[in-house]
Amino acid sequence: MNFKRFLVLFSILGYTLIYFKFYPAFYSFADEGTYVIQAEYLSRGKLRFPDWVRGMGIHEGRIGNVSKYPPFYPLIFLSLPLKINFYFIFFVSFLIHLFSFFILYKILVFLNIDPLFSLLYLFHPSFILYSRTVMPDFYNSFLFLLTFYFHFKEKYISYITNFLFVLLKPPNLFYSFVFIYDSFKKRRKINLIFYILSTFISIFFIFIYLYFIYGRYHPDFKFSLIYFFKNFKDYFVYLNLNYPLLLIFGLLGILKIKILRNLLIGFLPAIFLYLLYIYHDKVEGNLILSSVIGIRYLFPFLIFLIIGYSFFLQNLFKEKLKKIFFILFFLSGLFSSCLIMKKHNFYLKIFKETKELVYKYTEEKDLLVTHFEITKLLLPIWGKREIVHFTDWKSFTFYENIKNIKVFPESFVLVYTLKSGEKNLSFIKVYADSVLKVFPEHILLFQNNYLYIYRVYSRRNFLPITQ
Repeated sequence: MNFKRFLVLFSILGYTLIYFKFYPAFYSFADEGTYVIQAEYLSRGKLRFPDWVRGMGIHEGRIGNVSKYPPFYPLIFLSLPLKINFYFIFFVSFLIHLFSFFILYKILVFLNIDPLFSLLYLFHPSFILYSRTVMPDFYNSFLFLLTFYFHFKEKYISYITNFLFVLLKPPNLFYSFVFIYDSFKKRRKINLIFYILSTFISIFFIFIYLYFIYGRYHPDFKFSLIYFFKNFKDYFVYLNLNYPLLLIFGLLGILKIKILRNLLIGFLPAIFLYLLYIYHDKVEGNLILSSVIGIRYLFPFLIFLIIGYSFFLQNLFKEKLKKIFFILFFLSGLFSSCLIMKKHNFYLKIFKETKELVYKYTEEKDLLVTHFEITKLLLPIWGKREIVHFTDWKSFTFYENIKNIKVFPESFVLVYTLKSGEKNLSFIKVYADSVLKVFPEHILLFQNNYLYIYRVYSRRNFLPITQ
Protein backbone atom coordinates (compact mmCIF):
# COMPACT_ATOMS: atom_id res chain seq x y z
CA MET A 1 0.00 0.00 0.00
CA ASN A 2 1.50 3.35 -1.04
CA PHE A 3 1.71 6.41 1.20
CA LYS A 4 -1.34 8.21 -0.26
CA ARG A 5 -3.74 5.29 0.11
CA PHE A 6 -2.42 4.57 3.58
CA LEU A 7 -2.97 8.14 4.76
CA VAL A 8 -6.42 8.44 3.17
CA LEU A 9 -7.63 5.16 4.70
CA PHE A 10 -6.28 6.07 8.14
CA SER A 11 -7.83 9.53 7.89
CA ILE A 12 -11.24 8.03 7.12
CA LEU A 13 -10.82 5.40 9.84
CA GLY A 14 -9.69 7.97 12.41
CA TYR A 15 -12.48 10.38 11.57
CA THR A 16 -15.04 7.56 11.74
CA LEU A 17 -13.87 6.35 15.15
CA ILE A 18 -13.92 9.88 16.57
CA TYR A 19 -17.34 10.58 15.05
CA PHE A 20 -18.93 7.52 16.64
CA LYS A 21 -17.09 8.07 19.90
CA PHE A 22 -18.81 11.48 20.09
CA TYR A 23 -21.89 10.65 18.02
CA PRO A 24 -24.29 13.65 18.11
CA ALA A 25 -26.56 13.36 21.11
CA PHE A 26 -29.03 15.95 19.86
CA TYR A 27 -29.22 18.99 17.61
CA SER A 28 -28.06 22.51 18.45
CA PHE A 29 -29.42 24.87 15.77
CA ALA A 30 -33.04 26.01 15.95
CA ASP A 31 -33.35 25.49 12.19
CA GLU A 32 -32.63 21.80 12.69
CA GLY A 33 -35.73 21.47 14.85
CA THR A 34 -37.76 23.26 12.19
CA TYR A 35 -36.56 20.88 9.48
CA VAL A 36 -37.33 17.85 11.65
CA ILE A 37 -40.88 19.14 12.25
CA GLN A 38 -41.26 19.79 8.53
CA ALA A 39 -39.98 16.33 7.62
CA GLU A 40 -42.30 14.69 10.15
CA TYR A 41 -45.41 16.42 8.81
CA LEU A 42 -44.37 15.91 5.18
CA SER A 43 -44.16 12.19 5.89
CA ARG A 44 -47.83 12.47 6.94
CA GLY A 45 -48.66 14.33 3.73
CA LYS A 46 -49.15 17.68 5.50
CA LEU A 47 -47.72 21.15 4.95
CA ARG A 48 -49.63 22.85 7.78
CA PHE A 49 -48.46 22.66 11.41
CA PRO A 50 -50.38 23.09 14.70
CA ASP A 51 -50.28 26.40 16.56
CA TRP A 52 -48.05 25.18 19.37
CA VAL A 53 -45.00 24.68 17.13
CA ARG A 54 -45.00 28.27 15.85
CA GLY A 55 -41.68 29.98 16.36
CA MET A 56 -38.32 29.91 14.64
CA GLY A 57 -38.87 29.31 10.92
CA ILE A 58 -42.59 28.54 11.29
CA HIS A 59 -45.02 31.38 10.62
CA GLU A 60 -48.62 31.97 9.67
CA GLY A 61 -49.24 31.69 5.94
CA ARG A 62 -52.28 31.42 3.70
CA ILE A 63 -53.18 27.90 4.86
CA GLY A 64 -52.17 28.27 8.51
CA ASN A 65 -48.83 27.69 10.21
CA VAL A 66 -46.21 26.66 7.65
CA SER A 67 -42.45 26.54 7.43
CA LYS A 68 -40.75 29.48 5.75
CA TYR A 69 -38.43 26.95 4.13
CA PRO A 70 -39.50 25.14 0.93
CA PRO A 71 -40.17 21.45 1.63
CA PHE A 72 -37.63 19.94 -0.76
CA TYR A 73 -34.67 19.61 1.61
CA PRO A 74 -36.50 17.72 4.39
CA LEU A 75 -38.31 15.73 1.70
CA ILE A 76 -35.05 14.69 0.05
CA PHE A 77 -32.76 14.15 3.03
CA LEU A 78 -34.70 13.94 6.29
CA SER A 79 -38.01 12.12 5.87
CA LEU A 80 -36.66 8.59 5.44
CA PRO A 81 -34.07 8.71 8.28
CA LEU A 82 -36.70 10.23 10.57
CA LYS A 83 -39.04 7.30 9.92
CA ILE A 84 -36.32 4.86 10.96
CA ASN A 85 -34.99 6.74 13.98
CA PHE A 86 -34.46 10.39 14.85
CA TYR A 87 -30.75 9.92 15.56
CA PHE A 88 -30.16 8.19 12.21
CA ILE A 89 -30.23 11.58 10.47
CA PHE A 90 -26.78 12.36 11.89
CA PHE A 91 -25.41 9.17 10.37
CA VAL A 92 -26.61 10.42 6.98
CA SER A 93 -24.65 13.64 7.56
CA PHE A 94 -21.58 11.57 8.39
CA LEU A 95 -21.90 9.61 5.13
CA ILE A 96 -22.43 12.82 3.14
CA HIS A 97 -19.19 14.17 4.60
CA LEU A 98 -17.23 11.11 3.48
CA PHE A 99 -18.86 11.19 0.02
CA SER A 100 -17.92 14.86 -0.34
CA PHE A 101 -14.35 14.04 0.68
CA PHE A 102 -14.19 11.33 -2.00
CA ILE A 103 -15.60 13.65 -4.69
CA LEU A 104 -13.06 16.37 -3.85
CA TYR A 105 -10.32 13.73 -3.98
CA LYS A 106 -11.42 12.87 -7.55
CA ILE A 107 -11.63 16.56 -8.52
CA LEU A 108 -8.06 17.17 -7.35
CA VAL A 109 -6.88 14.17 -9.39
CA PHE A 110 -8.65 15.65 -12.43
CA LEU A 111 -6.90 19.01 -11.87
CA ASN A 112 -3.47 17.37 -11.41
CA ILE A 113 -3.31 18.45 -7.77
CA ASP A 114 -2.10 16.00 -5.14
CA PRO A 115 -5.37 14.38 -3.95
CA LEU A 116 -4.08 14.22 -0.37
CA PHE A 117 -4.97 17.90 -0.15
CA SER A 118 -8.60 16.70 0.07
CA LEU A 119 -7.74 16.21 3.75
CA LEU A 120 -8.10 19.99 3.97
CA TYR A 121 -11.82 19.40 3.44
CA LEU A 122 -12.14 16.36 5.69
CA PHE A 123 -10.56 18.09 8.68
CA HIS A 124 -11.74 21.66 8.13
CA PRO A 125 -13.29 22.78 11.47
CA SER A 126 -16.48 24.08 9.83
CA PHE A 127 -17.15 20.86 7.96
CA ILE A 128 -16.32 18.82 11.06
CA LEU A 129 -18.94 20.73 13.04
CA TYR A 130 -21.65 20.77 10.37
CA SER A 131 -21.18 17.08 9.57
CA ARG A 132 -22.81 16.61 12.99
CA THR A 133 -25.93 18.59 12.06
CA VAL A 134 -28.87 18.40 9.66
CA MET A 135 -28.37 21.95 8.42
CA PRO A 136 -28.96 22.20 4.64
CA ASP A 137 -25.84 24.31 4.15
CA PHE A 138 -23.74 21.21 4.75
CA TYR A 139 -25.67 19.26 2.13
CA ASN A 140 -25.18 22.24 -0.20
CA SER A 141 -21.47 21.54 -0.26
CA PHE A 142 -22.12 17.92 -1.26
CA LEU A 143 -24.46 18.75 -4.15
CA PHE A 144 -22.23 21.60 -5.28
CA LEU A 145 -19.21 19.30 -5.33
CA LEU A 146 -21.20 16.67 -7.22
CA THR A 147 -22.30 19.20 -9.84
CA PHE A 148 -18.78 20.63 -10.00
CA TYR A 149 -17.31 17.16 -10.65
CA PHE A 150 -19.86 16.15 -13.31
CA HIS A 151 -19.57 19.58 -14.93
CA PHE A 152 -15.86 19.15 -15.59
CA LYS A 153 -16.28 15.52 -16.58
CA GLU A 154 -18.94 16.79 -19.04
CA LYS A 155 -21.57 14.38 -17.76
CA TYR A 156 -25.22 15.20 -18.45
CA ILE A 157 -26.12 14.19 -14.90
CA SER A 158 -24.69 17.58 -13.82
CA TYR A 159 -27.98 19.17 -14.96
CA ILE A 160 -29.89 16.94 -12.53
CA THR A 161 -27.52 17.58 -9.63
CA ASN A 162 -27.72 21.33 -10.35
CA PHE A 163 -31.53 21.05 -10.28
CA LEU A 164 -31.38 19.34 -6.86
CA PHE A 165 -28.75 21.81 -5.64
CA VAL A 166 -30.94 24.84 -6.36
CA LEU A 167 -34.04 23.04 -5.10
CA LEU A 168 -32.33 22.36 -1.79
CA LYS A 169 -32.16 26.04 -0.81
CA PRO A 170 -33.44 29.09 -2.76
CA PRO A 171 -30.22 31.19 -2.54
CA ASN A 172 -28.40 28.41 -4.36
CA LEU A 173 -29.84 30.00 -7.46
CA PHE A 174 -26.93 32.43 -7.24
CA TYR A 175 -24.36 29.65 -6.88
CA SER A 176 -25.71 28.04 -10.06
CA PHE A 177 -24.28 31.05 -11.94
CA VAL A 178 -20.88 29.35 -11.51
CA PHE A 179 -21.87 26.69 -14.05
CA ILE A 180 -23.99 29.00 -16.20
CA TYR A 181 -21.19 31.54 -16.59
CA ASP A 182 -18.55 28.88 -17.27
CA SER A 183 -20.74 27.35 -19.99
CA PHE A 184 -21.34 30.79 -21.49
CA LYS A 185 -17.64 31.67 -21.43
CA LYS A 186 -16.71 28.39 -23.11
CA ARG A 187 -19.55 28.81 -25.65
CA ARG A 188 -21.08 25.46 -24.83
CA LYS A 189 -24.66 26.21 -25.82
CA ILE A 190 -26.16 22.87 -24.79
CA ASN A 191 -24.65 23.15 -21.30
CA LEU A 192 -25.79 26.75 -21.00
CA ILE A 193 -29.37 25.94 -22.02
CA PHE A 194 -29.72 22.98 -19.69
CA TYR A 195 -28.15 24.71 -16.69
CA ILE A 196 -30.48 27.68 -17.16
CA LEU A 197 -33.41 25.31 -17.65
CA SER A 198 -32.63 23.17 -14.57
CA THR A 199 -32.15 26.31 -12.46
CA PHE A 200 -35.39 27.86 -13.76
CA ILE A 201 -37.43 24.71 -13.04
CA SER A 202 -36.07 24.56 -9.47
CA ILE A 203 -36.85 28.22 -8.84
CA PHE A 204 -40.31 27.72 -10.32
CA PHE A 205 -41.07 24.96 -7.79
CA ILE A 206 -39.73 27.14 -4.97
CA PHE A 207 -41.80 30.10 -6.21
CA ILE A 208 -44.95 27.96 -6.22
CA TYR A 209 -44.37 27.06 -2.58
CA LEU A 210 -43.52 30.58 -1.40
CA TYR A 211 -46.28 32.31 -3.34
CA PHE A 212 -49.16 29.95 -2.70
CA ILE A 213 -48.17 29.27 0.91
CA TYR A 214 -47.15 32.80 1.94
CA GLY A 215 -48.50 35.05 -0.79
CA ARG A 216 -46.55 38.13 -1.81
CA TYR A 217 -44.89 38.57 1.57
CA HIS A 218 -42.21 36.25 2.91
CA PRO A 219 -41.04 36.72 6.53
CA ASP A 220 -37.30 36.42 5.96
CA PHE A 221 -36.20 38.51 2.96
CA LYS A 222 -33.93 41.03 4.71
CA PHE A 223 -31.16 42.41 2.51
CA SER A 224 -29.58 45.86 2.62
CA LEU A 225 -26.40 47.75 1.69
CA ILE A 226 -25.95 48.70 5.33
CA TYR A 227 -24.83 45.12 6.13
CA PHE A 228 -22.22 44.99 3.35
CA PHE A 229 -19.08 46.31 5.05
CA LYS A 230 -19.68 44.54 8.38
CA ASN A 231 -20.26 41.22 6.62
CA PHE A 232 -17.25 41.82 4.38
CA LYS A 233 -15.00 42.35 7.40
CA ASP A 234 -16.35 39.28 9.24
CA TYR A 235 -16.15 36.93 6.26
CA PHE A 236 -12.67 38.18 5.37
CA VAL A 237 -11.46 37.31 8.88
CA TYR A 238 -13.33 33.99 9.03
CA LEU A 239 -12.03 32.75 5.68
CA ASN A 240 -8.42 33.56 6.59
CA LEU A 241 -8.48 32.27 10.16
CA ASN A 242 -9.10 28.50 10.21
CA TYR A 243 -6.44 27.85 7.60
CA PRO A 244 -3.78 30.60 7.48
CA LEU A 245 -4.60 33.09 4.70
CA LEU A 246 -6.95 30.63 2.99
CA LEU A 247 -8.84 33.38 1.16
CA ILE A 248 -5.71 35.11 -0.15
CA PHE A 249 -3.66 32.03 -1.06
CA GLY A 250 -6.77 30.24 -2.31
CA LEU A 251 -7.54 33.03 -4.76
CA LEU A 252 -3.92 33.14 -5.90
CA GLY A 253 -4.02 29.41 -6.56
CA ILE A 254 -7.28 29.66 -8.50
CA LEU A 255 -5.92 32.43 -10.73
CA LYS A 256 -3.05 30.11 -11.71
CA ILE A 257 -5.41 27.28 -12.77
CA LYS A 258 -6.75 28.24 -16.18
CA ILE A 259 -9.76 25.93 -16.01
CA LEU A 260 -10.96 27.55 -12.75
CA ARG A 261 -10.66 31.25 -13.59
CA ASN A 262 -14.07 31.50 -15.27
CA LEU A 263 -15.71 29.91 -12.23
CA LEU A 264 -14.38 32.65 -9.97
CA ILE A 265 -16.53 35.27 -11.73
CA GLY A 266 -19.53 32.96 -11.37
CA PHE A 267 -19.24 33.04 -7.57
CA LEU A 268 -19.70 36.80 -7.36
CA PRO A 269 -23.57 36.84 -7.35
CA ALA A 270 -23.72 34.47 -4.36
CA ILE A 271 -20.95 36.28 -2.49
CA PHE A 272 -22.64 39.67 -2.93
CA LEU A 273 -25.98 38.17 -1.88
CA TYR A 274 -24.62 37.06 1.48
CA LEU A 275 -22.64 40.26 1.98
CA LEU A 276 -25.99 42.06 1.82
CA TYR A 277 -27.84 39.62 4.12
CA ILE A 278 -28.86 40.73 7.61
CA TYR A 279 -27.54 37.71 9.44
CA HIS A 280 -24.77 35.19 9.83
CA ASP A 281 -23.89 32.99 12.79
CA LYS A 282 -21.65 34.73 15.29
CA VAL A 283 -20.65 34.16 18.90
CA GLU A 284 -19.87 37.46 20.57
CA GLY A 285 -16.42 37.52 22.15
CA ASN A 286 -15.29 34.25 20.53
CA LEU A 287 -13.66 34.86 17.18
CA ILE A 288 -12.47 31.26 16.72
CA LEU A 289 -15.93 29.76 17.26
CA SER A 290 -17.50 32.47 15.10
CA SER A 291 -15.13 31.56 12.26
CA VAL A 292 -16.16 27.89 12.55
CA ILE A 293 -19.93 28.36 12.57
CA GLY A 294 -20.13 31.65 10.67
CA ILE A 295 -19.26 30.65 7.10
CA ARG A 296 -21.95 28.07 6.38
CA TYR A 297 -23.57 30.25 3.70
CA LEU A 298 -20.25 30.29 1.83
CA PHE A 299 -19.56 26.54 1.88
CA PRO A 300 -19.46 26.15 -1.93
CA PHE A 301 -17.05 29.07 -2.17
CA LEU A 302 -15.03 27.66 0.74
CA ILE A 303 -14.56 24.39 -1.15
CA PHE A 304 -13.47 26.34 -4.21
CA LEU A 305 -10.89 28.19 -2.09
CA ILE A 306 -9.62 24.89 -0.68
CA ILE A 307 -8.91 23.72 -4.25
CA GLY A 308 -6.94 26.89 -5.01
CA TYR A 309 -5.21 26.69 -1.63
CA SER A 310 -4.18 23.11 -2.42
CA PHE A 311 -2.62 24.19 -5.69
CA PHE A 312 -0.78 27.04 -3.95
CA LEU A 313 0.62 24.73 -1.24
CA GLN A 314 1.59 22.10 -3.80
CA ASN A 315 3.83 24.61 -5.56
CA LEU A 316 5.18 25.85 -2.23
CA PHE A 317 6.40 22.50 -0.84
CA LYS A 318 9.02 20.16 -2.22
CA GLU A 319 8.06 16.49 -2.34
CA LYS A 320 9.77 15.44 0.90
CA LEU A 321 8.48 18.51 2.74
CA LYS A 322 4.99 17.88 1.38
CA LYS A 323 4.97 14.37 2.89
CA ILE A 324 5.92 15.79 6.28
CA PHE A 325 3.15 18.39 5.92
CA PHE A 326 0.52 15.70 5.24
CA ILE A 327 1.60 13.60 8.23
CA LEU A 328 1.51 16.60 10.57
CA PHE A 329 -1.80 17.76 9.14
CA PHE A 330 -3.27 14.26 9.53
CA LEU A 331 -2.30 14.20 13.21
CA SER A 332 -3.52 17.74 13.87
CA GLY A 333 -6.74 16.96 11.96
CA LEU A 334 -7.49 14.00 14.21
CA PHE A 335 -6.75 16.10 17.28
CA SER A 336 -8.96 19.02 16.16
CA SER A 337 -11.76 16.62 15.17
CA CYS A 338 -11.67 15.07 18.62
CA LEU A 339 -11.61 18.46 20.32
CA ILE A 340 -14.45 19.95 18.25
CA MET A 341 -16.72 16.91 18.52
CA LYS A 342 -16.11 16.49 22.24
CA LYS A 343 -16.93 20.12 22.98
CA HIS A 344 -19.92 20.08 20.64
CA ASN A 345 -21.29 16.94 22.27
CA PHE A 346 -21.02 18.62 25.67
CA TYR A 347 -23.49 21.28 24.52
CA LEU A 348 -25.70 18.77 22.72
CA LYS A 349 -26.08 16.71 25.89
CA ILE A 350 -27.23 19.84 27.73
CA PHE A 351 -29.91 20.42 25.08
CA LYS A 352 -31.00 16.78 25.23
CA GLU A 353 -31.12 16.78 29.02
CA THR A 354 -33.15 19.99 28.99
CA LYS A 355 -35.67 18.52 26.56
CA GLU A 356 -36.07 15.35 28.63
CA LEU A 357 -36.53 17.29 31.88
CA VAL A 358 -39.16 19.61 30.37
CA TYR A 359 -41.14 16.64 29.06
CA LYS A 360 -40.73 14.84 32.39
CA TYR A 361 -42.12 17.69 34.50
CA THR A 362 -44.91 18.80 32.16
CA GLU A 363 -47.94 17.18 30.56
CA GLU A 364 -49.64 17.52 27.20
CA LYS A 365 -52.50 19.56 28.64
CA ASP A 366 -50.15 22.04 30.32
CA LEU A 367 -49.81 25.59 29.15
CA LEU A 368 -46.09 26.38 29.00
CA VAL A 369 -44.88 29.90 29.56
CA THR A 370 -41.40 29.74 28.17
CA HIS A 371 -39.01 31.21 25.61
CA PHE A 372 -37.16 30.50 22.39
CA GLU A 373 -34.35 28.29 23.73
CA ILE A 374 -36.91 25.90 25.24
CA THR A 375 -39.44 25.86 22.43
CA LYS A 376 -36.81 24.88 19.86
CA LEU A 377 -36.35 21.60 21.78
CA LEU A 378 -40.02 20.59 21.81
CA LEU A 379 -40.95 18.53 18.74
CA PRO A 380 -44.12 16.63 17.82
CA ILE A 381 -42.18 13.36 17.68
CA TRP A 382 -41.76 13.56 21.46
CA GLY A 383 -45.20 14.86 22.39
CA LYS A 384 -47.47 17.88 22.16
CA ARG A 385 -47.21 20.90 24.46
CA GLU A 386 -49.19 24.16 24.52
CA ILE A 387 -46.66 26.97 24.33
CA VAL A 388 -46.71 30.70 25.02
CA HIS A 389 -43.55 32.73 24.52
CA PHE A 390 -43.02 35.25 27.27
CA THR A 391 -39.73 36.46 25.84
CA ASP A 392 -37.91 35.78 22.63
CA TRP A 393 -35.35 38.25 21.36
CA LYS A 394 -35.31 40.29 24.60
CA SER A 395 -38.92 41.32 24.02
CA PHE A 396 -41.44 41.00 26.86
CA THR A 397 -44.50 39.42 25.24
CA PHE A 398 -46.10 37.42 28.06
CA TYR A 399 -49.33 39.41 28.28
CA GLU A 400 -49.61 39.73 24.51
CA ASN A 401 -49.73 35.93 24.27
CA ILE A 402 -52.04 35.08 27.17
CA LYS A 403 -54.69 37.76 26.55
CA ASN A 404 -56.19 35.69 23.71
CA ILE A 405 -56.73 32.62 25.90
CA LYS A 406 -60.48 32.47 26.59
CA VAL A 407 -60.36 30.08 29.55
CA PHE A 408 -57.13 30.53 31.46
CA PRO A 409 -56.09 27.34 33.31
CA GLU A 410 -55.83 27.15 37.07
CA SER A 411 -52.11 26.69 36.70
CA PHE A 412 -49.42 26.84 34.08
CA VAL A 413 -45.78 25.78 33.88
CA LEU A 414 -43.04 28.40 33.73
CA VAL A 415 -39.89 27.00 32.13
CA TYR A 416 -36.69 28.82 31.37
CA THR A 417 -33.02 28.05 30.85
CA LEU A 418 -30.01 30.29 31.34
CA LYS A 419 -27.71 28.17 29.20
CA SER A 420 -27.58 27.82 25.43
CA GLY A 421 -24.20 27.23 23.87
CA GLU A 422 -22.12 30.37 24.29
CA LYS A 423 -25.09 32.74 24.70
CA ASN A 424 -25.71 34.80 27.81
CA LEU A 425 -29.36 34.34 28.75
CA SER A 426 -29.29 36.12 32.11
CA PHE A 427 -31.89 38.64 30.89
CA ILE A 428 -34.46 35.84 30.76
CA LYS A 429 -34.40 35.43 34.55
CA VAL A 430 -35.47 39.06 34.92
CA TYR A 431 -38.61 38.38 32.87
CA ALA A 432 -39.26 35.09 34.65
CA ASP A 433 -39.03 36.74 38.06
CA SER A 434 -41.52 39.40 36.94
CA VAL A 435 -44.02 36.66 36.01
CA LEU A 436 -43.57 35.06 39.44
CA LYS A 437 -44.29 38.42 41.08
CA VAL A 438 -47.57 38.69 39.17
CA PHE A 439 -48.45 35.11 40.16
CA PRO A 440 -46.83 34.71 43.61
CA GLU A 441 -48.42 31.31 44.33
CA HIS A 442 -46.09 28.78 42.75
CA ILE A 443 -43.90 25.79 43.51
CA LEU A 444 -40.51 24.89 42.13
CA LEU A 445 -40.71 21.54 40.34
CA PHE A 446 -37.10 21.33 39.22
CA GLN A 447 -33.89 23.34 39.34
CA ASN A 448 -30.27 22.75 38.41
CA ASN A 449 -27.55 25.29 37.65
CA TYR A 450 -29.25 26.53 34.48
CA LEU A 451 -32.81 25.10 34.15
CA TYR A 452 -35.87 26.18 36.20
CA ILE A 453 -39.35 24.66 36.07
CA TYR A 454 -42.21 26.15 38.13
CA ARG A 455 -45.83 25.21 38.57
CA VAL A 456 -47.54 28.62 38.76
CA TYR A 457 -51.10 29.05 40.01
CA SER A 458 -53.10 31.67 38.24
CA ARG A 459 -55.78 32.20 40.94
CA ARG A 460 -54.64 34.19 43.96
CA ASN A 461 -56.95 32.37 46.36
CA PHE A 462 -55.72 28.96 45.25
CA LEU A 463 -53.28 27.38 47.73
CA PRO A 464 -51.01 24.79 46.09
CA ILE A 465 -50.19 21.53 47.78
CA THR A 466 -46.40 21.27 48.12
CA GLN A 467 -45.17 17.81 47.30
